[in-house]
Amino acid sequence: MGYSVSAQASRIDYRGGLYASAHAARLRDIDPRAVRRDFALYAKVAGPFLPLDRQAKILDLGCGFGGFIAYLHNRGYGRAQGIDISPEMLETARWLRIEGVQDADIASFLARACAEYALITAFDVIEHFSKQEILDLLYLAREALAADGRLMICTPNAMSKYGRWCRYADFTHEYIFDANSIRQCLIATGFRDVEVLPLRPVVRGTASALRWALWQIWEPLLKLSFAVESGWESGQVFTPNLVAVAHK
Repeated sequence: MGYSVSAQASRIDYRGGLYASAHAARLRDIDPRAVRRDFALYAKVAGPFLPLDRQAKILDLGCGFGGFIAYLHNRGYGRAQGIDISPEMLETARWLRIEGVQDADIASFLARACAEYALITAFDVIEHFSKQEILDLLYLAREALAADGRLMICTPNAMSKYGRWCRYADFTHEYIFDANSIRQCLIATGFRDVEVLPLRPVVRGTASALRWALWQIWEPLLKLSFAVESGWESGQVFTPNLVAVAHK
């Protein structure tokens, strides 16, 4: 028996509607204390790459409820701002009294910017776009950066043992990278000095300290396993998420 789906059957916006519903439960658990708990993660990931000038402009793409913006403001970066299109995320930001978070489409916002940001960040964002959209976004981000500005991307890692889970756990994921493919896209869109880093467990308590300790054992075994299978390991990252940093 054949099946067909009427064009009228669904009016779900899979990027907006499904993303919001998937994260609604997490939003219910967010409070100022939970926001501050994530500061240790942001310090590890972004801390080494923050501009020395506290007056520098920083833009966080797809900022959600603004946790990273809160961290930046806490560090003295008063001109940090974030953009998101999720009404639920924006409402949570208002409830948390996190300033600098606004409703804006990423591509449209970047197209209006011109060589003004010292740092642009995208945490768990680019995996939600198609290949062509990713290249367009990277090009727009480069144009929005000031001279020698940096782009920082944190995204699921296809080379993780659980890369397939990272790819398919969220229906709104379109594509995930490994170290080679993210480097390839950044260079193709005009970036230089591309660095791809692992995002290892961050110690925030007893449980995370245990994860960190076990990862010191597990990571070399993953590298050995890949080297045995492929005969090559150099340059790859094996953590569930990777971080890519590149200069304009």
